[in-house]
Amino acid sequence: MILVLVLLPAACAVLCLALPARWALAAHGTGAVATLVLAATLARQVLSSGLATAAADGTFRADGLGVTFAVVVAAAAAVAALSGMGSFETQGEAAPLARRYAVLASALLSALLATVLADNLGVMWISMELAAVLGAFLVGFRRDRGALEAAFKYMILGSAGLVLGLLAMSFVYKAGIQALGHGDSALSFQALKKAGPSLAPGTLRIALALAAAGYGVKIGLFPLHTWKPDAYAAAPAPVAGLLAGGAVAVPLCALLRFGALASAAGEGQLTSRLLVGAGVVSVLAAMILVVRETDLRRILAFTSVEHMGFAAMAFGLDPMAMRGGLLHLLANGTLKALAFSLLGYVARERGTSDTQRGPGLFGRSVGLSAMFLVTMAAALGFPPFGLFASELTVLRALYAGGHVAIGLVVTLSLAAVFGVVATGVLRVVFARSDESLPGARGSLADTAAVAVPTLAAMAWVGVAMPPGLWNQLLAVAREFAP
Repeated sequence: MILVLVLLPAACAVLCLALPARWALAAHGTGAVATLVLAATLARQVLSSGLATAAADGTFRADGLGVTFAVVVAAAAAVAALSGMGSFETQGEAAPLARRYAVLASALLSALLATVLADNLGVMWISMELAAVLGAFLVGFRRDRGALEAAFKYMILGSAGLVLGLLAMSFVYKAGIQALGHGDSALSFQALKKAGPSLAPGTLRIALALAAAGYGVKIGLFPLHTWKPDAYAAAPAPVAGLLAGGAVAVPLCALLRFGALASAAGEGQLTSRLLVGAGVVSVLAAMILVVRETDLRRILAFTSVEHMGFAAMAFGLDPMAMRGGLLHLLANGTLKALAFSLLGYVARERGTSDTQRGPGLFGRSVGLSAMFLVTMAAALGFPPFGLFASELTVLRALYAGGHVAIGLVVTLSLAAVFGVVATGVLRVVFARSDESLPGARGSLADTAAVAVPTLAAMAWVGVAMPPGLWNQLLAVAREFAP
């Protein structure tokens, strides 16, 4: 099932090459939903049994961490893909662009899934490099000056991060050779983790530092986040949703694997301090940076810095907090994908995504206004949605673990970002203006068909998650916590 999960989106990408634009978008959406179903099925099997499964002679391995991140990626991709079916013109000269989006987005999903399910660290790095190339083409999709500049920045900074990631892998390989000898086992995460006490701690410290810097760029942690606002503002709405919801979680999975190896070698305290420090700094920085922005797309980019920092901080604490961090990634990824997708419709209705100008959305579309308000409330952590449950879980673990000062700082930062973003959203929805714009294309029914089930699922995650699944996430956290 692992290979089917990885290859299904790739097969969809090939199929989309031969289909008319309209059917290519439909094939991409259908493939993304099927991928989510497969990822959820595989996750259920692995988490319920507690046993990892391997494929391709051990090159890929579905462990608890991998399948959890696979669900995060697939959920964000499904929401973005379904929203994208109504976001592109499929007639005339625009048809090739819609087909190109379907091909690239499907291929990107395949590369992301290959990364989180790779047991071989070399394969993990190669698939992440492929994802970076595909992501750069999607960021520069519109081919105007702003999009090309954003794509260039995305590619250059991402490549620099991957070079550091390659160096980190080489240090792990050096430690692996000393403990396991030459061969594939020196790059196998499972073999390296089992041989953890035999790995050289000094070498793993260097590898972890390089991985934190390299993959920190890909995650978008402060101060390595500078590509995010430009990329999310320039990319089409479904692309921004896929990047913010799924793509940025993948390098965090890679960083956690390096952290697990360092912890197995006796460097758990260093791993914890690094993740907590980077996470808290990112949350604080996002609070400061978001105040200056007026464009909702860039505002959401800075909230991505905040949420990924919050998750990184959770992964540096005890297993209870890490369990909340895993839930946080799922809720944030899904809701962020939906928020960016809806923002594309909002910008078309108003003619802009700027919070300081343009007509109020409520006067143009009451239904879209309601969906957008509920989605943004959920993405900001309102109950009863999953993000509220995950933030509450992590904050409770912070205070229970005696990290009162960090807990207060993070709580105040979350509240401040909430206030800034909520103010901007209310201005967009209820602003008064005499501007008159032509009606925007797009069906409200199509938008609701994606938004309503997604919000219902996130409400279920927040209030009705089965205790068995909650305990299974705790088991994953205990295995990978520092």
